[in-house]
Amino acid sequence: MSEIFRTYTQRGYVSRRGCERLYQVLSSCAELYNEELAELRDSHQKTGKSHSLFDRFNAFTHTRNTDEFWRGVSVHVGRGVLVRADRAKKSFYRRVRSKEKPGYPRFKPKHRY
Repeated sequence: MSEIFRTYTQRGYVSRRGCERLYQVLSSCAELYNEELAELRDSHQKTGKSHSLFDRFNAFTHTRNTDEFWRGVSVHVGRGVLVRADRAKKSFYRRVRSKEKPGYPRFKPKHRY
Protein backbone atom coordinates (compact mmCIF):
# COMPACT_ATOMS: atom_id res chain seq x y z
CA MET A 1 0.00 0.00 0.00
CA SER A 2 1.43 3.36 -0.96
CA GLU A 3 1.32 6.42 1.21
CA ILE A 4 0.38 9.87 0.05
CA PHE A 5 2.40 12.75 1.40
CA ARG A 6 1.06 16.26 1.06
CA THR A 7 3.35 19.21 1.25
CA TYR A 8 2.49 22.83 1.70
CA THR A 9 4.50 25.91 0.95
CA GLN A 10 4.26 28.90 3.23
CA ARG A 11 5.69 32.16 2.05
CA GLY A 12 7.52 34.21 4.63
CA TYR A 13 8.84 37.72 4.43
CA VAL A 14 12.00 38.52 6.33
CA SER A 15 13.30 41.97 7.09
CA ARG A 16 16.85 42.92 6.22
CA ARG A 17 17.88 42.55 9.85
CA GLY A 18 16.21 39.13 10.05
CA CYS A 19 17.93 38.07 6.85
CA GLU A 20 21.30 39.05 8.29
CA ARG A 21 20.54 37.12 11.49
CA LEU A 22 19.47 34.07 9.47
CA TYR A 23 22.70 34.19 7.46
CA GLN A 24 24.68 34.48 10.70
CA VAL A 25 22.93 31.42 12.18
CA LEU A 26 23.40 29.34 9.02
CA SER A 27 27.08 30.25 8.72
CA SER A 28 27.60 29.34 12.39
CA CYS A 29 25.84 26.01 11.75
CA ALA A 30 28.22 25.34 8.86
CA GLU A 31 31.18 26.11 11.14
CA LEU A 32 29.83 23.74 13.81
CA TYR A 33 29.28 21.01 11.21
CA ASN A 34 32.83 21.41 9.91
CA GLU A 35 34.22 21.32 13.45
CA GLU A 36 32.34 18.07 14.06
CA LEU A 37 33.78 16.49 10.91
CA ALA A 38 37.27 17.62 11.92
CA GLU A 39 36.74 16.20 15.41
CA LEU A 40 35.58 12.91 13.89
CA ARG A 41 38.63 12.73 11.64
CA ASP A 42 41.09 13.66 14.40
CA SER A 43 39.65 11.32 17.05
CA HIS A 44 39.55 8.44 14.59
CA GLN A 45 43.18 9.01 13.58
CA LYS A 46 44.37 9.23 17.19
CA THR A 47 42.33 6.53 18.92
CA GLY A 48 40.57 4.60 16.17
CA LYS A 49 37.21 5.42 17.78
CA SER A 50 34.75 8.26 17.53
CA HIS A 51 32.59 9.99 20.10
CA SER A 52 28.92 9.14 20.44
CA LEU A 53 26.15 11.58 19.68
CA PHE A 54 25.36 11.85 23.38
CA ASP A 55 28.98 12.86 24.09
CA ARG A 56 28.78 15.50 21.37
CA PHE A 57 25.52 16.84 22.88
CA ASN A 58 27.31 17.22 26.22
CA ALA A 59 30.21 19.04 24.56
CA PHE A 60 27.74 21.32 22.78
CA THR A 61 26.08 22.12 26.11
CA HIS A 62 29.45 23.32 27.38
CA THR A 63 29.88 25.39 24.21
CA ARG A 64 26.43 26.92 24.69
CA ASN A 65 27.30 27.91 28.24
CA THR A 66 30.53 29.66 27.20
CA ASP A 67 29.65 31.16 23.80
CA GLU A 68 27.38 34.21 23.70
CA PHE A 69 26.12 33.51 20.17
CA TRP A 70 24.98 29.94 20.80
CA ARG A 71 23.32 31.01 24.04
CA GLY A 72 20.99 33.21 21.98
CA VAL A 73 20.03 30.46 19.52
CA SER A 74 17.67 27.59 20.26
CA VAL A 75 19.39 24.43 21.44
CA HIS A 76 17.49 22.46 18.78
CA VAL A 77 19.37 24.29 16.03
CA GLY A 78 22.77 23.20 17.33
CA ARG A 79 21.62 19.69 18.10
CA GLY A 80 20.18 19.42 14.60
CA VAL A 81 23.63 20.18 13.22
CA LEU A 82 25.15 17.51 15.45
CA VAL A 83 22.54 14.95 14.36
CA ARG A 84 23.25 15.81 10.71
CA ALA A 85 26.99 15.29 11.22
CA ASP A 86 26.34 12.03 13.08
CA ARG A 87 24.13 10.78 10.27
CA ALA A 88 26.87 11.58 7.74
CA LYS A 89 29.37 9.67 9.91
CA LYS A 90 27.10 6.64 10.22
CA SER A 91 26.38 6.61 6.48
CA PHE A 92 30.10 6.74 5.76
CA TYR A 93 30.82 3.74 7.99
CA ARG A 94 27.83 1.85 6.58
CA ARG A 95 29.22 2.31 3.05
CA VAL A 96 32.68 1.19 4.22
CA ARG A 97 31.27 -2.00 5.78
CA SER A 98 29.23 -2.86 2.70
CA LYS A 99 32.31 -2.30 0.49
CA GLU A 100 30.69 0.48 -1.51
CA LYS A 101 32.57 3.59 -2.53
CA PRO A 102 32.55 5.29 0.89
CA GLY A 103 32.95 8.99 0.06
CA TYR A 104 34.07 10.80 3.23
CA PRO A 105 31.58 13.48 4.38
CA ARG A 106 32.45 16.84 2.87
CA PHE A 107 33.15 20.06 4.68
CA LYS A 108 30.46 22.64 3.94
CA PRO A 109 31.15 26.24 2.91
CA LYS A 110 29.07 28.90 4.63
CA HIS A 111 27.00 29.72 1.56
CA ARG A 112 26.06 26.07 0.86
CA TYR A 113 24.78 24.93 4.25
